Amino acid sequence: MLLLAPKSAARVSRLLAAASAAGLLTGGLALAAPTTASAATLVATCSSTSTDSFAQPLDPGSTDNPQSETYRGTGTITCLDVGGKLLARGTTKFSGSIAAAECTGDETSGSYTVEVDWSDGTRTTGTYTKFDELDADGTGAVTISGTTDVGSTKFAGYASTITGTSSGTGCGTQAGESSKSQTSVVTFSKL
Repeated sequence: MLLLAPKSAARVSRLLAAASAAGLLTGGLALAAPTTASAATLVATCSSTSTDSFAQPLDPGSTDNPQSETYRGTGTITCLDVGGKLLARGTTKFSGSIAAAECTGDETSGSYTVEVDWSDGTRTTGTYTKFDELDADGTGAVTISGTTDVGSTKFAGYASTITGTSSGTGCGTQAGESSKSQTSVVTFSKL
């Protein structure tokens, strides 16, 4: 049985609630309403898996001191339309930065740049600045949102939200955490 300090226990509770709300604990694909303030029309709900690597190990030596961090990664994405039919598949490349990353904590400042190459030859790009990740010992719940670039050839100028869970190993070890794997639900909504 894992015993956590009250502060960590509260974080884990918030983490599990966020993962459950995203439908990730049940393995389902959650259909989420757009999170923008304006009226937007949901066009696609997608499932995505990815792996990212940190520029420097996170929390080497188990100090859990916040540190500036950059990361980059790759993954796959499959999107369904609102009727549940296959709409698009593709591969993702992404990078970002977090001002104060840590193995256990709430990271609310960050940027995320993504490029999706769809199997039909189109591309979606975007830089998102609304970023929140809550981590407990290397396992996290993340929400990233923003608007895709208007120059994209698929989902151009759409509101997009990424909600998911991440897990990595190495937190609390001498080497630290060097990579994470994510499972996410991604939405694209026409503004």
